[in-house]
Amino acid sequence: MGDLSPNFSRHEFSCSAKRCDKCLSPAMDARLIDLLEQFRAATGGKPIRPGSGYRCPWFNGRAGGSFLSQHQYSKAVDFAYPDGLSPRDCLEIAKEVGFTGIGLYSTYMHVDVRDGEVVIWDER
Repeated sequence: MGDLSPNFSRHEFSCSAKRCDKCLSPAMDARLIDLLEQFRAATGGKPIRPGSGYRCPWFNGRAGGSFLSQHQYSKAVDFAYPDGLSPRDCLEIAKEVGFTGIGLYSTYMHVDVRDGEVVIWDER
């Protein structure tokens, strides 16, 4: 049971740098958490394990993130594809539930709740 939602806890989204209070206890965007719960439900309840949530500007730079990365604004998360689902399956679910940023990579996907039009990229 999580402290942000039924399936997600704040610590899962902490910055890997752990340099400051915000790194350790990020205030994640409520829309992101809500859509992650919807994504999980759409997969039949398959667990989602956040790999990279909030990133402070220092760590975002070290990780090679964009200057305007949504991770810096607590609006993004990367996670491994849930067991038994292909990147294509995950893309369709992410679009269906309403993520506005969706990136596909070889072993994980990025989703975010950026403002504006939907942006989809494939780096596989």
